[in-house]
Formats: sequence, C-alpha cells, structure tokens
Amino acid sequence: MNHRCRIPLFFTLLLCVAVTLSGCGKTPLTLTQTSDNGLFTITFHAPDTPGKGRNSATITVVDKEGAPVAGLTIAITPWMPTMKHGTMVVPKVRDTGGGNYTVDYALTMNGFWQLKMALAGNGAADTAILELHNVGK
Repeated sequence: MNHRCRIPLFFTLLLCVAVTLSGCGKTPLTLTQTSDNGLFTITFHAPDTPGKGRNSATITVVDKEGAPVAGLTIAITPWMPTMKHGTMVVPKVRDTGGGNYTVDYALTMNGFWQLKMALAGNGAADTAILELHNVGK
C-alpha cells in the first residue's frame, strides 16, 4: 500500500471509531405508569439513563381511551425515599402539544429516586409516582 492510500484509510478508520464511540454510555429509559386514579397513562422517555445533575425527558400523557391529553399543568417533585430528601431545583415542565411535555430536572446524587407527579387540567386531576432505579449507574 503506498503512502497516498494510507492517509485516507487512516482518516476513514478514525471516523468509524469516532462514530462508534459517540453512542457509548447512552442507554435510553422508557417508563409507563398509570396515574393513581386511573385517569391518565404517563410515558416517561429519557434519551439517556438519568444521572446525578441535570437531566431532561419527554412525558406523553394519554387518557383512558388512549387519546393524547394536552393543556395539563404538571408539577414534578423529585424525591429520594431512602435518604428522605428531594432537590432544591424545581423541575420545569413545558407543554409541547399533542399530549407531549418536556421536563428538565436535577438529581443531587446517585441511587433510587421517585418523580412524584401532580397532573391537572381539562376538569381532571390525578397523581402518579415514577420510579427511577439505579440513577447514575
């Protein structure tokens, strides 16, 4: 192989390695939970396993018939039951339409967390708890 062929081959291999490694450590998380009174089904999808620090996720809410529920006010309280504490950062929830909401939240340490949710709007109100096991692992 001559010198002119080695350089493009090297950069091609380098690009392949970079593309392969770019997805390392990313483990998407999807949880589905029925609200406490059965009014809503909540699907929580995080592009990566939640960890210590700032996190983001998409929440989809549907009613008993499976229709998307838009226009809800959703309050989320992160809670670590084993340590009996939450966080000082209040999660921000935004309605993005079609029953989809984005949430930005922070967790102060690794371990088991709950996201306590209160959902209200359109004449309905309910609560739910999503459990995040192995945060940061």
